Amino acid sequence: MVLDIPDEVFKKIRHYSEKYGFRVEESIKIILRGGFLEEPEGDIENLKEEVSQLQ
Repeated sequence: MVLDIPDEVFKKIRHYSEKYGFRVEESIKIILRGGFLEEPEGDIENLKEEVSQLQ
């Protein structure tokens, strides 16, 4: 799957990934899946919302 993540969203994901010791790719998977074990259910809009909630 290929995602077109806006730069500002990607920067926030990278920041929190580094802060909490996750790889960026894993953080994106966690956000899109809504958890560690569930099937993917997210999209870019949900990704933006999840990242904004991290703050």
